[in-house]
This record gives sequence, C-alpha cells and structure tokens, in this order.
Amino acid sequence: MEDDKLENVLKEFEMMELFELLKEKGITYKSLIYLSKDDIKDAIVNIGLRAEFREKLFKWRKLEFNIDDETISMTSKVHSWLKRSSSTSESSPIQSPHSTNIASIFKN
Repeated sequence: MEDDKLENVLKEFEMMELFELLKEKGITYKSLIYLSKDDIKDAIVNIGLRAEFREKLFKWRKLEFNIDDETISMTSKVHSWLKRSSSTSESSPIQSPHSTNIASIFKN
C-alpha cells in the first residue's frame, strides 16, 4: 500500500526512475511530507534529478497538505512569529517598566 502511494506520486512527478533509490534510502510515501532539502540532498546524488524532485515535491506538498516549505527554515519560522507578535502587539502593546513616553519628555 505504502509503495503504491509512493509509486503514484513519482508517476505524477514523471520521475519513476527514483522509486527504487528512494525505497533503498528508506523514504516512504508517509515520509515525503517530512523530507528537508538536506534529506533530499543525502538521498539523491544527481544534482539535476535532485533539483527537479525537490521542486516537484515542494509544490506537491503545498497543493496536497498546504505546507509552505519556506516555513521549514528557522528564519521563516522566526519571521512568521514576528509577524504574529506584531499584529498582537498592535492591539495590546507590551510596555517595558523602563519605557518612557516620548511626548512627556518634550512637554517641559
């Protein structure tokens, strides 16, 4: 069953030549969702095949599971967190006990 699903995805990608290689590396249909760029690099030595597989895999994950592969990187996770934090802070700003109201400095 798992092999059939992996085979179907590779057929969709038009990359059936990778089926045995991916199986040999322990990659299953279930694990496709978790593969990082480094995992793919370790599994597929041929740069051309690797680049094509990576792009098709990431596009497939976006369409099938709404996984944006940018969120896999730490930078993007921090960026997303900052975006969420700034939208929350607009409605309820966090004040430091040491913060000074700039307007009060210029009143005197």
